[in-house]
Amino acid sequence: MKQTKTNQAISGNCFQENPITLKLHLESILEKYTPEDAEHFPMPRESTLADLLKHLGLGEDQVMLAFVNGRMANLKTRLADRDAVSLCPYICGG
Repeated sequence: MKQTKTNQAISGNCFQENPITLKLHLESILEKYTPEDAEHFPMPRESTLADLLKHLGLGEDQVMLAFVNGRMANLKTRLADRDAVSLCPYICGG
């Protein structure tokens, strides 16, 4: 199938060259940011956790803890194909 300019604009160049696939789990109040197919979420290769947050529409100040494959991660953590990512929010109380 020939790709049109319209398809390129929608998919973006970074997603055309073998994207990685992530399994996402967003906890508590972050659940509303969970994408439709969180089990097979595509991201460009060389993405970091900060890139993922931006792509999901999350601010860095909304996530208290992040885990990649069960290990604590930071914003510079580079993501790889088939990584499992869990994001936990700040929880406020009184």
